[in-house]
Amino acid sequence: MRQSSVRLREVACLLGQFTWAAPAVPFAASHYRDLQNLYIRQSAINEGNLTVRVSLSEGARSDLFWWATRFPHHNGNSLVEISPSLVICSDASLVGWGAVCGGVTANGPWSLSESKKHINVLELVAAYHALRCFADGAFGQSIRLFLDNSTAVYYVNKSGGSRSLELNQVAVSICNFCEQRQISIKAIHLPGKLNIIADQESRRTQDWSDWMLAPSAFNSLAEIWLMEIDLFAASWNAQLEKFVGWNPQPGAMATDAFSFSWTGFQGYAFPPFSQVKDCLSKLRREQASLVLISPLWPSQPWFPLLLEKAYEPPRVFHPRADLLVSCQGEVHPLSQRPSFRLVAWKLSGVSSLCRAFRTKWSNFSWEESVRPHALHINPVGTLGSIGAVDSIRIPCLGL
Repeated sequence: MRQSSVRLREVACLLGQFTWAAPAVPFAASHYRDLQNLYIRQSAINEGNLTVRVSLSEGARSDLFWWATRFPHHNGNSLVEISPSLVICSDASLVGWGAVCGGVTANGPWSLSESKKHINVLELVAAYHALRCFADGAFGQSIRLFLDNSTAVYYVNKSGGSRSLELNQVAVSICNFCEQRQISIKAIHLPGKLNIIADQESRRTQDWSDWMLAPSAFNSLAEIWLMEIDLFAASWNAQLEKFVGWNPQPGAMATDAFSFSWTGFQGYAFPPFSQVKDCLSKLRREQASLVLISPLWPSQPWFPLLLEKAYEPPRVFHPRADLLVSCQGEVHPLSQRPSFRLVAWKLSGVSSLCRAFRTKWSNFSWEESVRPHALHINPVGTLGSIGAVDSIRIPCLGL
């Protein structure tokens, strides 16, 4: 590791020792894959000449560092078969991924780029998603992972491989996930006809209430207001590092935003339009603070409550075709209507804050205000009026 270059023969010698030792050392097999790929690539380039000197890649140095520092602390794999504490089944289709554990299901769609990957890669990614959904909080446990793809089973059990760089990367990520949590994992092949639930979950059609606000639009909003947790998201459309899913999702900190208190943090909510009323009820009940995205639909019964709970001028998004997109990049049908507008609201369940906001604007001269729909054709900073509470008009700005 201290040398600028090493002979390819030295690399081959190390790989032989690592390959011999790996079956007896927990998580070791995933920590020579970059070194192995370096050897295979350089051996092909130099036509098998092992006397040439090569530079170690960053990944290869990382592998060597693990063996130099972590290897002495491992006492070897147990020879006793441990009963699994978790049994997870996963599956993938060209539509999405699905998983089940203890009767709880999880699923998600593939993005446009993901759906073009080979099915073997998708099966392995589905297994990784399943682990992140059901074993993120596990530590020191034994897991059985049932898959109906023999290639995915091989790459999990071998902690990688040399045939496919993409499969190897996913398998190494799975092994690193398990190593961080001291999880013992074994993949078992399950015929597809028996993997019924996970297969059904992987073939679920898109939820047409599940859309993503254009990242550029969200970033503009994030420059104005602090947001800490995305309360209504999936792994594919989460706008913040911390997010909550409707069902188990890889990377989610919790499931079902309505199941815990919103008090004490600044949430971001882009719920299905049918859930706006429930969000407002929870906001008022818990006196929470929230940035909420909703359509500009003054005729809806929940719209007066939005006006009442606002304590900063709402922001009306500039109309654009890609303001709302699906996981496949499809445009929301309402986005194509000239009259459709989305509004970002800064809301509070504390009535005194909302009254102070309205009192502040009650003495404002409204002679130059415009309708919200006309904000995008006026200069930046033009003030609009989005509605009124107790005869006090509520201002809005374009975004």
